[in-house]
Amino acid sequence: MPKRTHHAVYDLKYHLVWIPKYRKSLLLSSIEKRIKELFYEIAEEHDFEILAMELIPDHVHLFVSAAPRWSPGKIVGIFKTITSKIIFEEFSQVKKKLWGGHLWSAGYTLQVWKQSDRRNGQKVYQASATDMFRLVTSKNALIGGSG
Repeated sequence: MPKRTHHAVYDLKYHLVWIPKYRKSLLLSSIEKRIKELFYEIAEEHDFEILAMELIPDHVHLFVSAAPRWSPGKIVGIFKTITSKIIFEEFSQVKKKLWGGHLWSAGYTLQVWKQSDRRNGQKVYQASATDMFRLVTSKNALIGGSG
């Protein structure tokens, strides 16, 4: 369903994938839980909508809707910057494992949900992020790269 701002009607959805620095398997148990909480807090604060999310020990999948004023790179930057700062403050063991001082790798992968995907839209909304990942990669998209 399209959304509105004062100057636009939009239906933008992004499948974003990124990895922890050095592709460390850090997204487990309490860290995974805290990052999910933070993602929802960040989304609410910035008026993003998280449609699906899955954290696998060595990468993140987010399916996000955002207003056109937010570029995909800016969206990823916001999620990475805020979570990195808080996770390093709350989980000192993470900082020890990541000797370079960064939680996330510099890159990300993006798949844009297009109007032509509408026929598959219901499947995407009902699927987990992993199922969505399989759907997108089956269309020969470049997803889950090394960041």
